[in-house]
Amino acid sequence: MRFITPGPGAQGRVRKGEWQLGIAYRRLTADQWFVGRQLREDKAPFGQPLLLNINSVDVSVDYGVSDRTRVTLTLPFSHGTHSRLYADGVRHKVSASGLGDISAIASRWVTRNFELGIGVKSATGRNDVRSDYYLPAGITTFFVDQSIQLGDGGWGVILQGRAFREVFRNASVYVTGSYLVSPRNQTGVIQGQSGPYSRVRVSVPDVYDARTGVSYNFSDFAFSVAGRMDGIPRRDLIGKSDGFRRPAIIGYIEPAVSATRGRETVSFSVPVRAYANFRPSAIDRQLGSTGGGDLAKTLFFANYQHRF
Repeated sequence: MRFITPGPGAQGRVRKGEWQLGIAYRRLTADQWFVGRQLREDKAPFGQPLLLNINSVDVSVDYGVSDRTRVTLTLPFSHGTHSRLYADGVRHKVSASGLGDISAIASRWVTRNFELGIGVKSATGRNDVRSDYYLPAGITTFFVDQSIQLGDGGWGVILQGRAFREVFRNASVYVTGSYLVSPRNQTGVIQGQSGPYSRVRVSVPDVYDARTGVSYNFSDFAFSVAGRMDGIPRRDLIGKSDGFRRPAIIGYIEPAVSATRGRETVSFSVPVRAYANFRPSAIDRQLGSTGGGDLAKTLFFANYQHRF
């Protein structure tokens, strides 16, 4: 999720010559280990739950090239902590903070209610942050978990689209989606400090999200309820997929509210998890592992936009 902007992007249209500044915030707290569709804390490292906290802020700038075309530059920042039981029998916390993978996207309204976009995601965020790693014989250093690394280590192509249709006065149905194509297979980061995963490098996976719902506008306010899906596929569209990854499909029910006054818009949403399926990757199957990963029950998004 951190490789695709947490904010909803430009609301409506950015007219020719207009600028729009956006600040999007996301809060994620995860403490449940899933294998497949089942909650299996016993499969977490040393049979104890992992505690994951990530706070992300995306700063974006939109510019209207024409009344139908806009370009968007996004600078993501994050601070993540990862707490788990280590081989010394004690729970420890590590962290990673800084700039993530900068992206740039060009979007165009193909019709009055259908927009397509294509862009590039850079590899500006570090994917090799290290911290203390605790062993029975003492402390060494090792890569922090992939979930809190600032970047994924590869360049990618972002494909996105959105469409809406008014179904009755002030009410519309809508659908949005994006897919990050990551051609690079693996990074130089090793997944495990010891054991079978100590010979496995981390993948640069494709990432996707989609949502569809109903929105109702009342004066300067808008209310919506959507079904949201985030995921990482087992195999990428381009290239090999034989490194470490956590393939998953996660579904949410996402209520949201927004308010507009003049050139300013503020929006909030709280997705609530309704479905989860953590599947073993190709390397998990090869090593005889069940795979799995940590999940949040709820997410929190806040977004502020100002047009100039």
